[in-house]
Amino acid sequence: MTTNKISQSAKIKRELALIFAKFLIIFDLFELSKNDSFVFNPELLKSFENLNFPDWKSFYPLNSESAKEQFSFIGDLDKEMYRDVDDIDKYLKEGPVIKQLRKLATKEQKESKDGDEIHLTREQAEILLSCYAWMNFFLIAALWGESPFKLFDKAKNGGKDSILKLIQLDKSLIQSDWSMREIKKAQLAGDQEYFKKLSKAITTNPFKPHKVNLKLSFVLVFGWEMELGKLSNDEILEFVKDLGIYEGDDPDSLYREIKRLSLRKRTKKEKTD
Repeated sequence: MTTNKISQSAKIKRELALIFAKFLIIFDLFELSKNDSFVFNPELLKSFENLNFPDWKSFYPLNSESAKEQFSFIGDLDKEMYRDVDDIDKYLKEGPVIKQLRKLATKEQKESKDGDEIHLTREQAEILLSCYAWMNFFLIAALWGESPFKLFDKAKNGGKDSILKLIQLDKSLIQSDWSMREIKKAQLAGDQEYFKKLSKAITTNPFKPHKVNLKLSFVLVFGWEMELGKLSNDEILEFVKDLGIYEGDDPDSLYREIKRLSLRKRTKKEKTD
């Protein structure tokens, strides 16, 4: 392997390690590996109810521009991403989202006392629901080993399996235009089989136990779009082991996981100089 190849590989691994190390910390802080569902506390639910439950499907970050608009208040995202956190309470209290909610606090909220029933404003509620949509979005890669961008594209183009996966993750997406189109088609065609699958998607918890390594799937799927695929199978093995998300020592075993995710065909091992 040439010096340039080694240098490029080292650079890719170093940059990706910085990104995923923090994502995996958040993964653990929210106990995502325990397959728990996300729920809001009763106080927040009252605020959402008071606002007639705002629709959050438009907050899914399907392109970079929408992401920038939703989180324009985060001036230095890199600094926030690499903040040292050791528990979920500290992370939530010191993060940019909570800071922005405080910044948007009304006079009534600032002067409230313990026991007072104070509701969030619509802008505050939408910030929290944006975060909720983002968390769901990134979990698609871990749960189904597929790029969330591609899964949403397929759903919008009438892909029934993709639609059902998204509804399983977020039941509210059943009201989206692309979901209702398939429901209407099934109704008019008398497609009871589709309604059985839809019923299963609605009642199935997406966080039910999975046999796959959720962290590994998450890193491989998102990493592949950030140059991870440029590394050899041996280098990828070293990378995921350094992240602490894979315990095997056989590149072929890891390759089988990569192949399951439809990320790469088998490549010949590079010859060393």
